[in-house]
Amino acid sequence: MNQLSIPSTYGARFLWPLLLILAILYLPRNKLFSLWTILAVLLCSFFSAELFVWGIATYLTYTVIFCLTHNKHQKFYDLPKNIFLVLMTFLSSHIIYSLIILGVYGSLPRYDIYLELIISHIFNQDLPHFNNSIVNWNETIRPHFILWGGFAAVYFMTLVYFFRFYSNQKLALIKVILPVSILGILECYYYIGRSFDVVLMFTAYPLMIVSIILVDKFVLNSVQRNSLSRLSFSIVFGVVFVFTTAFSAWKIESLANHPHFRVIPNIASVYSCIIFGNTCQSIYHDLTNITMKAVYGPPITEELSEPDMEAYKMLLKWQSSEQKVLFFYPELKVDFILMHAGKFHKLPISSMRNDTFSPTLVEKIVNDARKRIKKGDILIQSKAELELSKPIYEGVLYAIREKWTLCLLEQTKHVAVYQVSDSRCNEYHYILKKSPGMATGSLFSFAPNLFNQITIERPSINNDLFGLSETSNTNKLESKVHFFQNGSNGTATKNTYLEGIKDGVSSLVISPSSEGNSFVRYTFNQIEQLVGKTIRFSIWVKSDNITSDAVQVDIQSNVLKKPIMLESYQNTQNWEQLIVEKTITAQDKSVYLTLNVKNNASSVVYFDHIEIELYDLDKNNIPVISIQDNNPNHVRLEAVIPQDGYLIRKEHFHSGWRAKVNNIETPIEKYAGAFQAVKVNKGKVVVDFEFKP
Repeated sequence: MNQLSIPSTYGARFLWPLLLILAILYLPRNKLFSLWTILAVLLCSFFSAELFVWGIATYLTYTVIFCLTHNKHQKFYDLPKNIFLVLMTFLSSHIIYSLIILGVYGSLPRYDIYLELIISHIFNQDLPHFNNSIVNWNETIRPHFILWGGFAAVYFMTLVYFFRFYSNQKLALIKVILPVSILGILECYYYIGRSFDVVLMFTAYPLMIVSIILVDKFVLNSVQRNSLSRLSFSIVFGVVFVFTTAFSAWKIESLANHPHFRVIPNIASVYSCIIFGNTCQSIYHDLTNITMKAVYGPPITEELSEPDMEAYKMLLKWQSSEQKVLFFYPELKVDFILMHAGKFHKLPISSMRNDTFSPTLVEKIVNDARKRIKKGDILIQSKAELELSKPIYEGVLYAIREKWTLCLLEQTKHVAVYQVSDSRCNEYHYILKKSPGMATGSLFSFAPNLFNQITIERPSINNDLFGLSETSNTNKLESKVHFFQNGSNGTATKNTYLEGIKDGVSSLVISPSSEGNSFVRYTFNQIEQLVGKTIRFSIWVKSDNITSDAVQVDIQSNVLKKPIMLESYQNTQNWEQLIVEKTITAQDKSVYLTLNVKNNASSVVYFDHIEIELYDLDKNNIPVISIQDNNPNHVRLEAVIPQDGYLIRKEHFHSGWRAKVNNIETPIEKYAGAFQAVKVNKGKVVVDFEFKP
């Protein structure tokens, strides 16, 4: 799939049949099996389907020779029996494996889907789970016919050598050369047309082995030598294999660490460098060429589809020696990537659409993305959302947003560019310059007054308020509070020890469960009258926990299965304020606020000073003229205010901020307990916010 990542592309698949040949060569006389041959059979059986077939072919070749040269009187009787034993040796490993999987997971591995993939590739057919555009294994590289012709001629001559000198006197030598020659012919047939250097070198391995066998035969005593010597075999695998492996690694490193364009490893495999997609415009080939030329070559001149050209321009624009780039194009190739990634993650052969094992693999991919992404990395994301790739697409982005903030830098019709940040960043850097009106609703809002906030009645468990402040109000919103845990030993109780209290005389303490999550959930059901308003959930958290993302606060609705917004405790061992919010829509029938402690948390967690507030921000009635000089210390808004009231800026309230309205200094007031508000009059205004600590 990816020539920079899949080891089999570099010929590593042929290591296992060569080891099988070596094990066969050192079998004791008159023996058909040994511990080493069984081990080699297992390696061949589970690496891939083609090695399964090639391993059987290799072993059957030896079996036929073995039966024809031992016990001549019963050779025809023993041959079928021995062939059956070889076949059962290969098949029994998969039978045992399938029974284990059936016993543990309750279902068999999906070999049928994997076979469909192979058939679709070999016969160029569209099948229920795969189509020919997905299964695109062939490299379009011009073949070097002189080299391939040389290999083919040598392997053909070895077969002639076998039939010419077939005799009992030469059999010890012939039975070595024949299987190696067959392996060489199979490699030659499979790799013809894919003539990059390392493939040619691996295709030459059998030729090297045959040559060393012949040299070894002439140099050493031919009577005593019946097989490839250990010294000769060490030369092959100790020098040639190590050299080509190092060469392969060097080629990967040259791209991954290029001084002008570094790409973070593929989320589908720990060995990869980039994910490529596939659309009806053959984007796999296009993006392969695009990326290579973006790294090494001049600008592209050939005609590309519109999405491809946008992707190419983004790659060129955002490449940097300071940043890594994850080019995430969630298209049809994802399913094929999973097939290969399954080999490295030791998972059953599977398809993510049809296999119950897929969530495990998706989880591994998501975790890989979470670990590898760092602050400052660039995420170039396709806007396409195909059902095929949606689980992994959403899972990766959700995993990223759990830990990082994605700041929108630029977007086009087909592609969006984000930068990974570790804090609440201005996600509208690009939109502010191009279309400031689009950013108004998220950066600035309008409120007629500061008294339309609704403080929800303080939730409680068993009539304990857990240190929540008492605030009377006439707009109380009913809520239900429940404690849940997936395992056992998790608790949610009242704490009265001072070390776990921020304000008041008590707080809530949650201890982790034995498995899964231990959490308190506030459920708000009667929210029809609150459509259009924003619910803000604020809480102070403290713990001695040291596990990342083990303590989290989130807000979600019945519409989505995943949180709209999620914040994690940063393990400072001090009080941290976590804030999440959500605008209530007509589709929402309920809203859930969750205090969650995962089972891997290393300590109990204290929660105190919970505030659940509602505020109504009019996001669409501020005709913006411009937003200028937007930076961490200053921003200027030029707009038309519809009526006298307050301009709300969604920036945390801090005494260091100063505001001027039409060059007149104006006090900044607090809105919704967190945001900045300045009084403005109807008409055109210019408002400056400046930070002066």
